[in-house]
Amino acid sequence: MRSAGEAAHRELENLRLVAKKQEEILAHQARQIEQKDQTNYSLRAEMDKLRQKESTLRTIILDKAGTQKVSDQEITSKFTNLRRRIESIVRLPIYRVNLEPVLSRKVDDKEVFAFFDEKLWGGLNQDDRKKRVTSKIFQLINKRILDFRIFGAEGLPVETKGDVPTKSLAYGLRHAEIALEVGGGR
Repeated sequence: MRSAGEAAHRELENLRLVAKKQEEILAHQARQIEQKDQTNYSLRAEMDKLRQKESTLRTIILDKAGTQKVSDQEITSKFTNLRRRIESIVRLPIYRVNLEPVLSRKVDDKEVFAFFDEKLWGGLNQDDRKKRVTSKIFQLINKRILDFRIFGAEGLPVETKGDVPTKSLAYGLRHAEIALEVGGGR
């Protein structure tokens, strides 16, 4: 009988140890959930602040735009149209993507040679070459147009009072644009 009682006692102790381990695991998981809830709360608060800021900036921009109000749909539509036009340009027969380009050694443009690299260009099929040309056109548009700072561009006249130059609206907007770039839009 003692052995049955001892076995039951050992079993009870093992169950107590298992229960204690399970309680520790549950406590640890509860702490993790609490931490994640706090992170979630702070991220939601930050997201709400950013939405508020976006709304404020949108209101300011739209109020200042007067009759030239631009909607998100209009911007999306313009960029979609731009993409279609670029794709139609690439499909023109003048762009013979099926041929290997013959580059003159007089061309001193590393970008051109990198773009038509024999190993890369030669390993692509026609569809991939068209996609590469499309991508290059998008890169050029981004680099030369979309990524260009609008305000404070060279050659803009500076307002003056008498012979003393004053800070123009473009000057202030240029600094705002730079601050947005540096701050990532925040």
